[in-house]
Amino acid sequence: MAFKCKIGLHSWNGCKCSNCGKIRNEQHDWSRDCEKCSKCGKIAIGICPTCGKKYSTWENKPYCYTCNKYIINFHNWIMDCEKCSKCGKPTTNFHKWIGCRCIQCGKTRDEQHDWSKDCEKCSICNKTRSNKHDWSKDCENCSKCNKTRSNQHVWPDNSDTCSICQISKPTIEWVKIPAGSFLMGSPINEIDRSDDETQHKVILNAFRMSKYAITFEQYDAYCDTIGKMKPNDEGWGRGKRPVINVSWEDANSFAQSIGCRLPTEAEWEYACRAGTTTPFNTGNKLTATQANYYLEGDYRQQTLPVGSYNANAFGLYDMHGNVWEWCSDWLNDYSTTIEQNPQGPSSGTIRSRRGGCWSSGAIYCRSANRLPFILSIPPQDYRDHSTGFRIVSDEKE
Repeated sequence: MAFKCKIGLHSWNGCKCSNCGKIRNEQHDWSRDCEKCSKCGKIAIGICPTCGKKYSTWENKPYCYTCNKYIINFHNWIMDCEKCSKCGKPTTNFHKWIGCRCIQCGKTRDEQHDWSKDCEKCSICNKTRSNKHDWSKDCENCSKCNKTRSNQHVWPDNSDTCSICQISKPTIEWVKIPAGSFLMGSPINEIDRSDDETQHKVILNAFRMSKYAITFEQYDAYCDTIGKMKPNDEGWGRGKRPVINVSWEDANSFAQSIGCRLPTEAEWEYACRAGTTTPFNTGNKLTATQANYYLEGDYRQQTLPVGSYNANAFGLYDMHGNVWEWCSDWLNDYSTTIEQNPQGPSSGTIRSRRGGCWSSGAIYCRSANRLPFILSIPPQDYRDHSTGFRIVSDEKE
């Protein structure tokens, strides 16, 4: 041993004297291996970082008997139960799996995810994956998790049966509406007109419109197909009566499910007028023998079956009264210039409704009349006993 080591003047290289080989505990290097000094090979006498007890309480187990912490010596397996976060040393798997997730470190294992409730999101850890839904049996309803999606049916030309799931379209009687132009809105001298009925020229392509408002019979069949709750009929009856208590979203989803859509305001008014320029397609007045609306002394107080009155010149029924009808547009001011196939604004707060209803006065049933009041409920949530809808389909060339 060198002389200077005898008088305590060691030449320390970390924990070991380079002259005499003596080691000092406070300079051990545990960074590469939490159990052994990388310089001298000494085994660590550890202290549990949670409870502070010495190494002897571990008794060579993977956890401390005092605090029940899952840890080996000075290794940190908490962040990853398979690898020490300090030195990277691997260990035998100490995960505690609940399904796909370890309750100790939060790590997940793909093979144990639970996709049964939602084919896109694990019900245990909320991890997402690419679409694994099964739409083969029903194009709107996943057969594994019952999640629904927007219409994915495939309707071959001249076919009413989806080529994927074999579901049939509801039977719709169509009226072909010819292409043409008209003055949308009302002249300033029309009695009871509103300021939002500014007249302007509109040019439209041909389209098809359902002869009647969609009935309970048709909508109930749709609800049966997708497992949707059926709307309330207020005790007035279902069948051929127009469906009511449907929101704009309900109506739009029905239309999309058979490859159709809701009419634009322009299409609706053009179809309602059927070439007329008077307040009603029946002329300057509307009578109790022409529509179901509020008329003192002759008030039905509920909807009537579709087709209860004569059709207009295009062959469409009940364009005045019976039920308000949803249009596709957001309600907004008209353009003052010529428009071709206008779609309305791209955003808004309220969807347009047209036609008046069984409880409306005649002024609200006019061809040019637009929804006369602002709703405080979003259109996806608004339903009432006076609102239904009809649908349109683009005419193929």
